[in-house]
Formats: sequence, C-alpha cells, structure tokens
Amino acid sequence: MKLKLIHICNDEKFIDAAINQFATFETVESLFFIVAKNRSVSLVKKINSNVIIFGTIQEAVQKANASDAHAVVLHSIFFRISDLSKLKTPIILCCWGKETYYDMNDNEKKIILLDLYKPKTRTLLQTAKSNRPLIEKIKSFIKKFGIYQLRNRQYKHFFQKLIAISTVLPEEFALIGHPEKMRFPLRYMSLKPQRRTIQTRNRAEGTTPRILVGNSLNATNNHADILEKLNSLGKKIEVVLPISYGGKEPYKKALKEFVSHLENIIPIYLDSFMERIEYQKILDSCDAAIFGHIRQQAVGNISYMISYGYKVFLYKESVCYQHFKNLGCTIFTIDDDLEKELDHLTLDKTSAQKNNDLWFNDKDPQKYIQSMHIFFENLEKAIR
Repeated sequence: MKLKLIHICNDEKFIDAAINQFATFETVESLFFIVAKNRSVSLVKKINSNVIIFGTIQEAVQKANASDAHAVVLHSIFFRISDLSKLKTPIILCCWGKETYYDMNDNEKKIILLDLYKPKTRTLLQTAKSNRPLIEKIKSFIKKFGIYQLRNRQYKHFFQKLIAISTVLPEEFALIGHPEKMRFPLRYMSLKPQRRTIQTRNRAEGTTPRILVGNSLNATNNHADILEKLNSLGKKIEVVLPISYGGKEPYKKALKEFVSHLENIIPIYLDSFMERIEYQKILDSCDAAIFGHIRQQAVGNISYMISYGYKVFLYKESVCYQHFKNLGCTIFTIDDDLEKELDHLTLDKTSAQKNNDLWFNDKDPQKYIQSMHIFFENLEKAIR
C-alpha cells in the first residue's frame, strides 16, 4: 500500500526542505497542514497542491481525523497538547529541542533534564524575572501550581502515545530514554547538498578580533558566562550577538545592562530579523564562533561555521560538542581552549578541510534516502 501521511506544522523556515523531500518519496503520499494566524504564511515558500493552510490547530486536527491518513507527522510542538491529543491516528513527533529539554528550575517538565544555565546566566535570568511587573509575577505563581501541573501530566501522557520520534542529532534519541519508540531519521536538508568553499580570512595583525556568540536571545546561549570569560582575557574583542528572536524583553534588557559593564567587550547587536544572505555575510565577517548551549541548539549556525573552516568553541558537556566530536571534527572547548586560542583564531588549513569534508559526507543523500525508506517500511508494518 502507499503510505499516507499528514504533516502538521507551523509557518517555519525548515518546512520547505520537508516539502521538497517528501515529494520525492514515491511510496509515500504527503499532505502538509500549515497552521498560521489569519492563514498568513511568510516563511514557507513551497505552497502547492499538497499544502493546505489552516487558521487554527483545531481545524487542522479535525481535518486530519476525517482523512484516511495512516499517521500524522508533527513538526515540533507549536500548539496546545490538549488539542494535539485529539488526533486519532498514530503520531510521529519531530523534536526540534524546545519540546524535549528542560532545566531543573523550569515549571514545564519535559523529557530530557539538563543543567541548562551556567552560574552568571542563571543569575541574569533571576534579575530579568525580578524586574517583571507585579501582575506578571502573580500570573507566573498561579501557573506554577495550576496550569503547569496539568500541562505536565498532559505532556507525559501525550509522549507515551507517540509511535516514532525524530531528533535533530542522533545522540539525542538515546537521551530521550524511550527505546521502544521507532527512530524517525528525518533531517531538514537538501537532497542535493552543495560543497562549500572554505572562507579565507586575512584580518590584519593587531586589529580587533570579531567573535560570534550564540544564535538567539534565548538564555540557553549562556551569554553572560561567555562574555565575562572573554572580558577577563584582557583584550578588546568585537562580539556579534544575534538577539532578534528566541527570548523576552526583560532578559534582553538585563543582558545589555550586563554587557555595558564589560570594558573589553565591543558588542554588535543583531536586534532585527535579517535575510539569510545578509546574516551569512555577518557570520563571514567573524574570526570564530562560540556557542554556549548545553542542549541541542544552533546546529545550523554551528554547521555553517564548521563547514566554512571557522574555529568553533562549545562547552564540553554540550550535546552538540558530543555530536561533532563523534563525527570526527576538530572542535574546541570554551573552558579548556578559548584563552590559549584567542591569539590565533584562524583554523589551520588541514583541519578546516577535514571539517568541511566531514560536514559534506555526513549529508550523503543516498544513505539518508535509504534510511528513510527503511523507516517507512517499518512504520507500515507497525500500523497494519
């Protein structure tokens, strides 16, 4: 039989890659249900006859339940669990990170518990929270002992219903701790990957180094701890900080206040949304990159910098560090390598080319397509 899948997703930039991929799988018939407020879609560009736009998740769930689909693929969780739990067909969840990781102080308990924040960032978060209006603090308190407890029970029950799970990195599947679930090997990538040319950087000796720090405003970037460490090295450093999305205004205000007291840090804030080409030009102007996430996050940015021959620094305990080390990449740690590498940030040509090759080979489309077909065969057996 031909496997029929319905994909439910938000208006997200990654969805185009999935639409393109599933159009090539001859044994699978896919419909994409995009849920967007007022049915206004801007990030998904591949609108065709297999894409239907809904104004609410309730409409999408109702339509899915009335269809003859064999399974529903959820591309992350952007909607209330109470609505998604009404789906009647087997569910495959594509985990992007936000729906799986939680910190010990988070009210919402998910699947993978990690110590997400370094000391300085944890303190900065508390400062941001203390500066909230009183009404917001009261709402948070009420939610903690009411809504969140209900949500946590719903989430646990919903997760048990899943037939399969995909994770951005293979290492994450083991962390989830549900070996009885099938692993869906989906990757939001082109099936015709292009070889990247290593960037040549010739910054004049004595000029101020420029370093990318993080990928968003989310506090899981651990901005404060990284910036304080850079400041302590006693050398003027330009720091590019992408903070246009992923966090809240109180944290942004607290972060900028924190940076204002760091005498060696010259901040370059990316406060507004940038088109991809414009953003990549900013990345290419940097000498190196530091990502302070402990959880899986910023994989696209990390991959970009690694594949183009930049030095990338991560915390040794981070999921991404484990992944890229497992691939065989030359990668550096924030704690052990940053200070000694600051005066020679350019990666040697041999290591840069090796990283480039490893990145490209990891995207082997034939191996990937084969893994997807094997999954489809196993899924068909499971739902018969």
